[in-house]
Amino acid sequence: MFTYLLVDHGLIALGLYRLQGATDNTYSYVSTNPHPKTLITNRDRVFVLGKDISKDFQIEISKGGRKQQSSHEKYSVP
Repeated sequence: MFTYLLVDHGLIALGLYRLQGATDNTYSYVSTNPHPKTLITNRDRVFVLGKDISKDFQIEISKGGRKQQSSHEKYSVP
């Protein structure tokens, strides 16, 4: 996954957000730098860095009962 995101999309994967029930986990959790042989499921999400993140890689989140497109913000370092 790391190589696919980097080479094909110019994105750097930072960590994995594993939702409850993704494997045999009872709680959701974040794993930074997961082991290379970690199996990815459809209930996993990936934290990425990139200049232009395609809408195909963004998910809709629910906030206050209404759905909105999650977005990335641009930050600059002085």
